[in-house]
Amino acid sequence: MRDCPERKVFVSRPFLWLLLSRNWVMLLKKIIFLILIAGGAAALLLGLH
Repeated sequence: MRDCPERKVFVSRPFLWLLLSRNWVMLLKKIIFLILIAGGAAALLLGLH
């Protein structure tokens, strides 16, 4: 079996993947937060009208 370069990168730099996954988690949290804020604002606007 040949070693593909992607596998070497994956094995030699797991911390990069950790950083990427952490960024993804932060992005998901921000997106959920924004959706909640937008939903709350929409509910307020609908309640006012």
